[in-house]
Amino acid sequence: MPLPSGTYFLHDWLEFHAARTPVKTALADAGPDTPGRISWGDWHGRVEGLCGWLQGQGLEPQDRVAYFGANSISFLTAYLACSRGGFTFVPLNFRWAPDEVAFALEDFRPKLVFTDRAFVESVSKTAGHIPVYPADDAFDAPCKDVPSIDPESAAGLFYTSGTTGRPKAAVCSHRRIWWNTKNAAERFEMTSSDVALLATPLFHTGALFTQFQPLLASGGTAVLLSQFTPESYLETISRHGVTITFAVPTIMEQLLRSGALDRNLPKGLRFLYVAGAAATAPLVEAYEGRGIPLRQGYGTTETNMISCMRHGEVKDRPASVGRLVPNWELKILDDGGSPVPPGGTGEIAVKGPGMFSGYLNRPEETAEAIRDGYFHTGDLGRLDADGFLYIVGRKKEMYISGGENVYPAEVERVLSEHPSVAEAAVTGMPDPKWGESGAALIVLREGYTLDTESLRCFVRERLAHYKVPARWKSVDALPRNALGKVVKSGVRSCF
Repeated sequence: MPLPSGTYFLHDWLEFHAARTPVKTALADAGPDTPGRISWGDWHGRVEGLCGWLQGQGLEPQDRVAYFGANSISFLTAYLACSRGGFTFVPLNFRWAPDEVAFALEDFRPKLVFTDRAFVESVSKTAGHIPVYPADDAFDAPCKDVPSIDPESAAGLFYTSGTTGRPKAAVCSHRRIWWNTKNAAERFEMTSSDVALLATPLFHTGALFTQFQPLLASGGTAVLLSQFTPESYLETISRHGVTITFAVPTIMEQLLRSGALDRNLPKGLRFLYVAGAAATAPLVEAYEGRGIPLRQGYGTTETNMISCMRHGEVKDRPASVGRLVPNWELKILDDGGSPVPPGGTGEIAVKGPGMFSGYLNRPEETAEAIRDGYFHTGDLGRLDADGFLYIVGRKKEMYISGGENVYPAEVERVLSEHPSVAEAAVTGMPDPKWGESGAALIVLREGYTLDTESLRCFVRERLAHYKVPARWKSVDALPRNALGKVVKSGVRSCF
């Protein structure tokens, strides 16, 4: 991996490759509506032009720029332009409902918003006085040099759901992003010959940090897919000669169940990186048996990649997410914060230079999450005798539906606003299509009957569709323990 000396900034890698291989393809957009490609040299010019335009709008280093849109060349151009100018890039989940977007915009207060043309009208209504621009407009102005950018300053804010029922933004510094990029590029042995398919949303750090950034550092080619179907995913791999791709287990299941995987078996893949949730051993074996090498890994929005399998290791330990990547420390802790005995299960706590700086505007939650220098993930895991990590479950109540994190508290908060609902408890349940989906236990107010369609519509108007519970049941009282807290295992046993 070529590494410009003395730098912690993504745009320096862009400048490096633009000078060395200006005509080589940097990005290819495989979307049906926006096909196209751009070379390293042309992309560098576009990034410089957008950075200059942002400077011309009066933006100063550390001012925030929001992006609301699908995977595209425009998305990555805005990301690198913000790095170039020292601005803070904030990608938003384009599946959010207007209420969720409005909350985030008020939380981090950007100077402007870039969005896909399809979203301009709706985002403008939500953004109010904040200027909104189509991301694919031609932005071009001379870019002024920025005297110096502090490596510890915020390169980006990345929203992750909060147990309080509202999303929270993880503050990620330039230095943190540099370490994540370096670790991923080295663990994946990426080179300039690699072609990576970015098919999962770039507003998630899994795709942005674990795939795009190490490819940027290595000088390879990124292929962008904005709309996933099993057929388009596999066709794009074949058409573009993809060597590395990333998938969550639900995507892997869809590729298998649809029959598309066997109709268009990928050739030339060095490996498929699996994260976002642990793939089951049968799923791993189904892919390995078809000659598709897998590497499982583990990370969070706050840390990105913590552990990852090396080539060939998944065959012997299909349930593991690998060993620690360099420069990370890990502890498995009991409920009292003490290390568990070897092989024991406990909460995963990690420390390393790739860790986030804290949660924006949430000092209490930051203090709770980072203790004694370690980030407490809320995930339960264990280490075997050889240092391989296994994810056992989630200490927090978050579940993963279709690769998207869902926190029950957020859904419960919305349900509690419905006139028929006295109390609600939501939990994740196994789902053959999405991996997990929500199940809602409802205590109704007097005089009401359970109207699941009304409740679904109510939630869907306020939250993203994947947060809408799939199963519903009314009860006289929620299951609680002696302290009055809702027992989620009791909620699950009702279904």
